[in-house]
Amino acid sequence: MKRHSLLLVLSVVIGVNMFYSPVYGGLFKKYIFDSTWGALGSAEGAFNGPNGVAVNIVGTVYVSDAGNNRIQKFTKNGDYLMSWGSAGPGDGQFDHPEGLAIDLFGNVYVADAGNDRIQKFSANGKFIASWGAAGSLSGEFDNPSDVAVDLFGNVYVADTYNHRIQKFSANGDFLKSWGSEGTLAGQFNRPYGIAVDSAGKVYVADTENHRIQKFTADGVFIISWGSFGNFGDGHFNSPYGVSVDGNSDVYVADSYNNRIQKFRFFSRICD
Repeated sequence: MKRHSLLLVLSVVIGVNMFYSPVYGGLFKKYIFDSTWGALGSAEGAFNGPNGVAVNIVGTVYVSDAGNNRIQKFTKNGDYLMSWGSAGPGDGQFDHPEGLAIDLFGNVYVADAGNDRIQKFSANGKFIASWGAAGSLSGEFDNPSDVAVDLFGNVYVADTYNHRIQKFSANGDFLKSWGSEGTLAGQFNRPYGIAVDSAGKVYVADTENHRIQKFTADGVFIISWGSFGNFGDGHFNSPYGVSVDGNSDVYVADSYNNRIQKFRFFSRICD
């Protein structure tokens, strides 16, 4: 199962280093610890192996509480709002839910890994749709570990043990897939994490190949970076999570090196 270390942090902790920002009149600013919530258990607001977290545009926080087979919803300050789900294969039930994504309408997509499917819910947990079954055909999954949604509502799934990415409409209609097991460009070895930037480019944490791969929305390979290594800059040891900010900077959960690596987007015109 996924060890999505970038998503396991429920504390809102951003470094304590000082920085100079002309945006704020040249004042020195500092990020400090804000809040934390949760403890081991099954009561409201408690967790058992939280595996994914997503935040909507108004700051509401959703957590895939994997060991408790449920999704929990909180305010941005950690106040418990509601939860849904239980163990099982039925609509709205889960078997070790992992990655989460939220679309522009507030709908919540869950990678229901153990049930080999994606489930879609309203912002308040009302079941809308699900798709997928165990297998390797188009639209089938083998331990889907993460899910991402682009600005057009297309849904991308890291179909981990099938070593591929699958793309669907917002309603779960299969659109295309790409990838196979291997080490070449566009191939994967257990991809666990996926993210989409504002331009629709797709980033994949190609976990056991110890690299990040970037594709167009239609799966055309663009670039990859990284190789196996311990602690060297740009080296990875089983990266499980990937995220992209508004500047197209990429953040990687370098899991077995126990760190986060950030990569800046850089481009220039060549002569």
